Amino acid sequence: MKRKHERPQRRTGEQNIFRISQGARVNLFHFYITASIASLSSWPASIVECFMRRKFGERYFTLSTCLGIFTLMLIGGVALADKMGYKYFITWFAFAGIYLWLSIRHRMEIKKYGTAYNFDRFSLSDGRIHDFWWQIIGKEYGGIKIDRYLFHVLLEPSAPFLVGFILIANPYTRAVGLLLMVCGILFAFRAFVKIQNARNAVLDIIDDQIVAEYQRSVIMEDKTPEESAGLYLPIELPDNRDVRARLSNKLRQELESYDIWDDNDDDQEITSEVLAHP
Repeated sequence: MKRKHERPQRRTGEQNIFRISQGARVNLFHFYITASIASLSSWPASIVECFMRRKFGERYFTLSTCLGIFTLMLIGGVALADKMGYKYFITWFAFAGIYLWLSIRHRMEIKKYGTAYNFDRFSLSDGRIHDFWWQIIGKEYGGIKIDRYLFHVLLEPSAPFLVGFILIANPYTRAVGLLLMVCGILFAFRAFVKIQNARNAVLDIIDDQIVAEYQRSVIMEDKTPEESAGLYLPIELPDNRDVRARLSNKLRQELESYDIWDDNDDDQEITSEVLAHP
């Protein structure tokens, strides 16, 4: 059986009549290029993270990946050194050694917690930034507020980029400088993609809440987008109000399966009871 090709969707939530009828524009070229670069940037970003972050999650930071990167650095360094001279790549091999040492150190930090399940550590954590950065995030400098988006996309990646820019001035550290500049750029791009994915996930939940709030008035009363936060259907619905009511009720049941905005004390009581008597 031939597999059906599905067009990529910007929105990640479950599909409903409003998502289908008001689907976001999809640029296939942009989608595949972005996904490819984000996937390839994972390894260069690992070099930057190893030096700049700490306390990684068990399932995020793997020593096998670091060993693969270290091996590629050695192979690439030897190949270039044969053509350009080994004296210019002494710092390259030293940098590779420091990277391997830090990788082992990070992994040993993870291993010391053992294999027991630990609710104090998020296993997919991409590492913690140093406390120095938290003194900057949220503050305003020169009329520009340093929010988390600006930090992850610009400030944090700029550190390895600037260090690399300084190192390229010396022929003996030029190779390491170029590596750090490339890693800084790809690290920034990867952070941008991760932020966009997280934002899209939040927008999915908000959109579902808007649909839950306005879908009945749109289906039953033909409200305009100005009256329903932009929600509308570009089709003519049946005149039979019973059919419309069934459609609205069915959609409401689907949306009620998950609602983060529901602050129901009964749910908290049920959760507490389950935890107390599993």
